[in-house]
Amino acid sequence: MRLVLVRHAASEPDPALPASAWPLGDEGRAAARALAALLPAPDVLLSSPLPKAAGTAAAIARVAGVPVRLDARLGETRGAEAWLDDHRRRAARYVAGEPVAGWEPQADAVARVDAALRAVAASGAATVVAVTHGRVLALWLAAAATLPDPAAFWAGLRYPDAWAVEAAPGRQRWAVGSPPVRVQAAP
Repeated sequence: MRLVLVRHAASEPDPALPASAWPLGDEGRAAARALAALLPAPDVLLSSPLPKAAGTAAAIARVAGVPVRLDARLGETRGAEAWLDDHRRRAARYVAGEPVAGWEPQADAVARVDAALRAVAASGAATVVAVTHGRVLALWLAAAATLPDPAAFWAGLRYPDAWAVEAAPGRQRWAVGSPPVRVQAAP
């Protein structure tokens, strides 16, 4: 199965809303449209239901002509809502494997994303595009594709970004035939 993992386009911050509710802004929508033109045509298009991911997936769906399947298991790591002054530093530690008080355990985040991807792999789809969020994308790839430095990978993600792997679910781990390859350049 060709799996393309997409980090959503940039959202429009709104201090009146939690970060999970931020929608795409004009620049994010334009970047999502540009990315959509570069992606392979998916047999299945999955997305986190959070507005920034669902908005990115909607742009891909319009270009690809396939419906979006929303799956809450592709949502961002839980418990990291507050954007504190040291959020990026905490997130980098978290993605590197350090527990962060109040945040979802990394293994739980990987397990739920893994379950969503295994379910769609079982359908026999040849090409799957899954729109998700930076931290869970980095955590899942670190577990499945053995990223040497998941924190550095996460820090280098763009809005939007897309990474492709050839992968098949194994019993314990995914059989990943190649390291993740960036699908596109930043818009």
